[in-house]
Amino acid sequence: MNVTVKYFASLREKLNLSEEQLTLPQGVNQGDQLKAFLCLRGPQWQKVFQETGPLQIAINQERASWQDIFSDNDEIALFPPVTGG
Repeated sequence: MNVTVKYFASLREKLNLSEEQLTLPQGVNQGDQLKAFLCLRGPQWQKVFQETGPLQIAINQERASWQDIFSDNDEIALFPPVTGG
């Protein structure tokens, strides 16, 4: 499955990456699985996801839960919680 993953705010800064095209292995079709897959890239990725704290996910520009299923060619956005005031 091919997806576009977009990183926002502190994730983008820490990873020095705003977006990438990924080919995911079979069985990776939910946000929590994607996060685990990205952490397999090594200690830097693990550290970034641990230090950033709770993250939000959007699938095709709509808020989603980490257990929602995404499909081929979907856009997945990962970002820290948004606060306003």
